Amino acid sequence: MTASAPSGAMSGVGTPSGYNLKQIPNFTPEMMNIYQQLTGAAGPGAQEGLGYLSRLAGGDEGAFADREKSAFTNFDKLTGQLASRFSGVGARDSSAFQNAITGAAGNLAQDLSSQRGEIQENAIDKLMNQINKLMGISPYENVLQPKKNNNSNAMMMDLVGKLLPALIDMFAGTGGAVSAGANVLQSGLGK
Repeated sequence: MTASAPSGAMSGVGTPSGYNLKQIPNFTPEMMNIYQQLTGAAGPGAQEGLGYLSRLAGGDEGAFADREKSAFTNFDKLTGQLASRFSGVGARDSSAFQNAITGAAGNLAQDLSSQRGEIQENAIDKLMNQINKLMGISPYENVLQPKKNNNSNAMMMDLVGKLLPALIDMFAGTGGAVSAGANVLQSGLGK
């Protein structure tokens, strides 16, 4: 008889005496490869991806820097275009120019803040989905198998040793062999 234990139930707990712990794979080799990639055991790429998602979810400035480069590049182009327009009419020192630059900077800040919020929410959702997927899956099922009892072999040999003379007497025709054999049988089983 084998007793099935939930995967992970035996971790940190010793195997009960009289049992051997055996792990039975739940995954095909292909599934195990995918599982290892998700958990990072297959290489640094998966770990880096989850690490990047973690940094995005946590609002790490460095994680956003690459994503925001293009927005800052576009902002620089926009301010250059505004400066050219206002210089062309001699109004680069005007309040209208300052208002245009301030408005563009405000729009940039608002857009980046909004994008950061969306990116963080998406990163958190992706991390939670990965965690939920991994929590419900185990690559192995832990099974307890009873150890083979060597004492049962010794008991069997002892019983055969006690019954053998009685059986020989019974077949040889010696009187009282049946009752003697029954007594030996009962005393052997009573151990």
